[in-house]
Amino acid sequence: MAEEKALDAIADTVVRRAVEGLRVVTESGTEIGTVADIDADFSTGDVRGYVLAGGLVDRLQHREKVVPTSTVKNIGDWTIVVADEVVPA
Repeated sequence: MAEEKALDAIADTVVRRAVEGLRVVTESGTEIGTVADIDADFSTGDVRGYVLAGGLVDRLQHREKVVPTSTVKNIGDWTIVVADEVVPA
C-alpha cells in the first residue's frame, strides 16, 4: 500500500511539472493565464483541470481559476489551447 502511494506521488509530480508554466490561450488566441497547478482526483489519477496562476489574495481566499480538461483542444510544448467559450470565473 505504501508503495502505491509513493508511485501515485511520483506520477502526480511528473504530470504537474509537465504543465506548470504553460500559457493557456483560447483557439482564437486570447491569453487566459498560466498554469500553476493541476486539479486532480488522486484516487483515480484523473486530471480534472488546470489551476491558473493568480495573486496572493486569490490563493488565500481559495478563489483560484480552474480550466476544465474537457475544454482542452491541444497541449503543446509552450501552450495549452482551449475552446473559445472558456471564461474562468
